[in-house]
Amino acid sequence: MAEVQTEQFDGSDCSGNDGASNRVLTLNNSGLTQQDGMLVYASGLALTLNSEYSVTHLTSKTQITFLNPM
Repeated sequence: MAEVQTEQFDGSDCSGNDGASNRVLTLNNSGLTQQDGMLVYASGLALTLNSEYSVTHLTSKTQITFLNPM
């Protein structure tokens, strides 16, 4: 089992404006988000994949799109 790695980001790390929907957070893929899985939290609450956020795993980066206002 892989070691659990935690990263923290602010809304200012996302694209778009405060309070807007569909803001994107881009990760640099230094970890293996696709292979090892991941959990996404906002304000201490776990978010649900495909209803509150979506993930796009690319070769050089991972993009998390927050579907609700962030």
